[in-house]
Amino acid sequence: MKKKSNAGLKTPGSKIAVIDGFLSVLYTDSGTFKSLTKRTVFRFYTEHPDLLTLHGWSSDSDIYHDDPNIKLNEGSLTNFQYGNKTYFGNLVLKINDLKKIKRQIKTDFKSVLFVPLDPQATDQGGQITYDIQLTNDDPLIVPFSSTPTGVSLNPSPPRNSG
Repeated sequence: MKKKSNAGLKTPGSKIAVIDGFLSVLYTDSGTFKSLTKRTVFRFYTEHPDLLTLHGWSSDSDIYHDDPNIKLNEGSLTNFQYGNKTYFGNLVLKINDLKKIKRQIKTDFKSVLFVPLDPQATDQGGQITYDIQLTNDDPLIVPFSSTPTGVSLNPSPPRNSG
């Protein structure tokens, strides 16, 4: 029997690196976004060590398929950091907000942007969330012009509104 090596294991008390980095603007094309028809729950997903992105599942109930209905792409990097004292919870796009954004898209916008808010700002309380905006510009090139939708992804559990 071959002896196993413990070289890669950490012992209690040893320093372990916590996930940290900078948030990116995330995006999808408007056609993919318009294909969503139900409340969508987004979960954080790491593509590689430098990318924290979102994948979303649509459902009217709490039953979801294995594969996500939408995967957001990485756009431009922001100076908003995540790491210690940051919540990585699900984010919810409610059906009424989805419909509102789809009405605004019509055929006038090429991309839907998920623009992060600073999770360390006092009013965010460590929650990572995103304002949803629309653009015809390339989301990879900064600066880009965008149109706010008035919709933000809602952390789950939700933040208090007042």
